[in-house]
Amino acid sequence: MVAKKRLLAGLASLTVMGIALAGCGPSTNNSSNTPKDEKVTITYMHRLPDKKGMTLVNDIVAKWNKDNPNIQVKATKFDGAAQDMIKKLATDVKAGAAPDLAQVGYAELPEVFSQGLLQDVTEEAAKYKDHFAEGPFSMMQIGGKAYGLPQDTGPLTYFYNAKEFEKLGITVPKTADELIATAKKTAAQGKYIMTFQPDEGMMTMSGASGASGAWYKT
Repeated sequence: MVAKKRLLAGLASLTVMGIALAGCGPSTNNSSNTPKDEKVTITYMHRLPDKKGMTLVNDIVAKWNKDNPNIQVKATKFDGAAQDMIKKLATDVKAGAAPDLAQVGYAELPEVFSQGLLQDVTEEAAKYKDHFAEGPFSMMQIGGKAYGLPQDTGPLTYFYNAKEFEKLGITVPKTADELIATAKKTAAQGKYIMTFQPDEGMMTMSGASGASGAWYKT
């Protein structure tokens, strides 16, 4: 969906379940088609934490704006849940008032895509492919097209009870095939090797990222 303000393409984060729609339109990017003397302002909505001791978004933006007087960024922090932010983005898109960039999580990218909130930025994203690990970069793609760039990544960990694993005669699986085989062996003994909560996409997300796989085909 294209609103009056060019719209959204998504950035994402493994650590924050809301990371970014990254959107660029001809009037809001730093491409070769933009005259050097043209001044533009890029709006960015995010949910990144801004507590004491952290690197603040506003500080990063201030440095960028100082170094790039013709390309100014205006950042807005959304204080609310990821789903509430998506609702706001959907409303803003329809009203033609959406930000150029916004933050959503890897797990939310399919939802905002399905709602028609993203702009295809395949050509622009390809220029930065070598700057990112293959897994996170591929998770910004749906149907072979890119809708943003990863904003950051972080580790996901799997905690387990070593004594219980020993009782069940299993070891920690290291591959998808081992996970399936171990899960079957565990289930046969009336136990579960892990749980998948309805509101938590971390397991699916980490598996897709590790395999450098796409979310789904359209």
